Amino acid sequence: MCKKLFTLLIFTVAILYDTQAQAPTVKAVPANRVTYYGANLNALVNPNNDSTTISFEYGLTTSYGKTANVSGKSNGSITLFKTATIIGLTPGKTYHYRAKAVNSSGTVYGSDRVFSTGSGFAKSCGYMHTLTVGDDGIVYAFGDNGYGNLGDSTTTSYRTTPVKVLKGAYSGTTYLGDNTNNPIISVTAGVGHSMALAADGTLYAFGHNNFGELGDSTVTIRTTPVKVRKGAYSGTAYLGDNTNNPIISVAAGDYYNMALAADGTLYAFGYNY
Repeated sequence: MCKKLFTLLIFTVAILYDTQAQAPTVKAVPANRVTYYGANLNALVNPNNDSTTISFEYGLTTSYGKTANVSGKSNGSITLFKTATIIGLTPGKTYHYRAKAVNSSGTVYGSDRVFSTGSGFAKSCGYMHTLTVGDDGIVYAFGDNGYGNLGDSTTTSYRTTPVKVLKGAYSGTTYLGDNTNNPIISVTAGVGHSMALAADGTLYAFGHNNFGELGDSTVTIRTTPVKVRKGAYSGTAYLGDNTNNPIISVAAGDYYNMALAADGTLYAFGYNY
């Protein structure tokens, strides 16, 4: 009987030890939604079963100097994606930032990270076409258009001056990026296809699709943007639609793409020979 009680006691203590509060853990995550004057600062934080306050320190040096607070407090033992939006930045500057998590068991800082605000149009050159993003978030395209890779709903062989990319599946008024609540923040061009990353972390694609490089589960050429489907990504329907794990970067190869999620996972689709 005593042996059983002793075993039960040890088991109970082990459970209590496993669930007791500890200092939080913090993992640095790249900033996203970086524009001329603002950015989202991001981190992965585990409160480790203690009510935790999260903030970001940022500035032009590692002395930081400014603080952006994440509203509310976090608890539990699950790693959470946390973000804070900052504005009023200076274009063309490199900023430093780090996350700070505080609970009753301690204060923990994430590693220093940097980002640079825009000083000119975001742009990408493909094989024979070019994409640019204005500071208004709208996408422009020019050059070869044989596969609809300029996104103007045509396959007119080429455009010698920029055209505005039509919105297609993007939730805007007329053009890709014209929703000020969700501008396009990055573009990348392949041989005959184009990719655009929206501020909410979702991806849009148009142009050549013979190898599935548009990620819409077809091999149909698209002359206006389609939304990239989620595939193996843990979301609802589309790649990046989980607000706790948005896509933060994308790069196009010849006939394929790679997309980086906030948790560090890389997703790829398209030509795989």
